[in-house]
Amino acid sequence: MLIRTLILGFVAFMILGSAKQLLPDSIIVPALIAFCAGLIVFSTSRPEGMELRFIVLTLAVSFAFFILMNRFEAMSGGYFAFGKSLGFHLGEIPLLAIFIVAIPVLLTQNFIRNLPHNIYVRALAGSVLTGIPIAFVMYAGPLIDVLYWENLTPPPVVFVSVFVLSFFLSFAGIQLNFKAETSFYREIYFAWIVFWLYHLTVALQ
Repeated sequence: MLIRTLILGFVAFMILGSAKQLLPDSIIVPALIAFCAGLIVFSTSRPEGMELRFIVLTLAVSFAFFILMNRFEAMSGGYFAFGKSLGFHLGEIPLLAIFIVAIPVLLTQNFIRNLPHNIYVRALAGSVLTGIPIAFVMYAGPLIDVLYWENLTPPPVVFVSVFVLSFFLSFAGIQLNFKAETSFYREIYFAWIVFWLYHLTVALQ
């Protein structure tokens, strides 16, 4: 109960800080991403063997995904750039950018692992559940200096790439029998969506 309260309290503080301009986006965004990533690490059962390999695979593929988007307009649908809110860059890519994909992927595995369907249906469900949080980040990105698109909103082709990426990682997680369950995956998942949805809603008003 205490951890759940802390999660809700922290996200509420982040939203309040954005609404009242108490903190700049360059602090709020990295703090939220680091907070969610930290919760996944510290509230996850100890990963071993294939589970650890899946975590490494997710981080590596997430990083590669943004490298490809940054270099090939066929994936980004035109001009694409990172803002300053993600902080430190590793080459051309901000290090925190990998968590934009990795956090939803790792959380989603806990939703789909025990679904009473075959592996392809579960991977498809994982792709949808992973794609929703990523889509909110991509739409809200230009508003808080995270991601920029040629026409301010992400082109449809980007979501084709996200769908394929999410399906591949969800399928890999099921195949590798990823079971490093995060105790508060529901809370982190919905807190992540609420934060980005808030920024998107404010901009549309």
